[in-house]
Amino acid sequence: MLAIRIARVATNRKWIIKIGGSYHGWSDQLVYDMHVPGTKLLESHGIPKNVFKFTDSCPPNDIETLRQMFAEKRKVAAVIIEPMGGESGAIPVRPGFNKEVE
Repeated sequence: MLAIRIARVATNRKWIIKIGGSYHGWSDQLVYDMHVPGTKLLESHGIPKNVFKFTDSCPPNDIETLRQMFAEKRKVAAVIIEPMGGESGAIPVRPGFNKEVE
């Protein structure tokens, strides 16, 4: 949450794009696009829908979609990426992806 707040203050922008398929913590904004298992549609319970107003998700390793999101929103404060995947069951990004995001 602090990284998001700092990014928004430093850039004076609101949008946060998270790379999907990774764990970014349990703050309300970052559980966007995490679904109740087996539903495919139902978002996590206990989180107001308006929390996600300025959050979007990009598929991992899809630099073209990420570029398109930047072009459409133009007010992106930060991109949140879990580069390694660790033991969270996430999808690691391919080598070189982080460099392309810069």
